[in-house]
Amino acid sequence: YLGVSSSTGDIIFSTNNYTERMRITADGNVGIGNSAPPAALTITNAMELRGSGNVSSVESDILFTYSGGIAAQNSLYFFIDADNDNDDINSPRSFRFRHNGETISSTSTEDLMVIQENGRVGIGVSNPSNILTIVQNSSTDPIADAWTTYSTPETKIVLGKLDADALEEYLRQFEQLPVYKWQRTESEPIRVSAMAEPGTPSEIMAYDEKGEIQGIDLQGYIGFLHTVVKAQQQILEQQQATIQQLQTSTQRQQTEIHQLRQQLATLQQVLEQDRKRQAEVTALRQVVLQLQQQIEQLQQQLKVTQSQQ
Repeated sequence: YLGVSSSTGDIIFSTNNYTERMRITADGNVGIGNSAPPAALTITNAMELRGSGNVSSVESDILFTYSGGIAAQNSLYFFIDADNDNDDINSPRSFRFRHNGETISSTSTEDLMVIQENGRVGIGVSNPSNILTIVQNSSTDPIADAWTTYSTPETKIVLGKLDADALEEYLRQFEQLPVYKWQRTESEPIRVSAMAEPGTPSEIMAYDEKGEIQGIDLQGYIGFLHTVVKAQQQILEQQQATIQQLQTSTQRQQTEIHQLRQQLATLQQVLEQDRKRQAEVTALRQVVLQLQQQIEQLQQQLKVTQSQQ
């Protein structure tokens, strides 16, 4: 049924005993499942939108844009590339967010973000090669408050824990890994890092589906640095154990030296007492010698006296 409200001037579409299904208000707003649409189109209930063919010169089934259209400078629009024929004939079907103008990075039409049917997301790239691909050499690096990587036994094929020899081997590789100083542009700050090049440990490299080197894998690099820290900690613990042994040995030697000093002091006391005894013996010997001399003198006097008698 089609009716016009006498009070509001709205056009009302109804079915099944005048149950309202859609309304066009006097000011031009359309409501589906909503009797007071606040915008040009308001759909309250669930909806399904289908399309086929090209829309507004874009090889797309469904196109969302604003009144200026996609040809307007600095326009932003979103469309569904369901025909697998947009830009790259080999690219999967996708959702594309685009910009047309001069204020973002170029004067030509470009993809701001692409979500492909295979689950890959591209930001600033039209055909992402990984689950998330962000344009390289951008004016600003991607920034996030936090970044969580899946690293649980359920998400990995765990091959075991590294032993002491393996830790030392990774430390050796780290010591041989060159560190480069570089800039993306002359105006950007100087940065330092390892590079994805022949000789770089494969554990920290990122590869594409064809096995070609793409760059440094961040999680692998962090894990590699963690391994190096563990190896250095292992060496530090060994050195601390050696130092503890040396300290224990030093303390034992100091105790022995103290005991020897005490024994030496005792011997010096004994020697001093013996020296004093020797001095006393020498004095006694002199007394005995004097007595012997006196006895001899007395004997001589006695002989003289006897001869006179």
